Amino acid sequence: MVESRICPLGRLGEGSFGTVVSLPANRHAQSRLKHMGLKVGDRVRVLRGGPGRWGPTLVASGNLRLAIGRGMAENVLVRPIGAEVEKPTP
Repeated sequence: MVESRICPLGRLGEGSFGTVVSLPANRHAQSRLKHMGLKVGDRVRVLRGGPGRWGPTLVASGNLRLAIGRGMAENVLVRPIGAEVEKPTP
């Protein structure tokens, strides 16, 4: 089943696409992501990461490649594009 609801970036599986709909509420985190080149409306692809994986989530957005820490990736909200959202592992 294809999900169209909003979810954290950290829940998209490898190879999945999504559109950024919200950055973290924390101003420092927002500023950091914006300076790295990530903004609301960007289409991203998860290159490495997802539920059950350790380490940062590696995403591509246009020509950018960004490594986003697990905690921050859970606070970046995306709308999945043609992908299933993976459920978090307990």
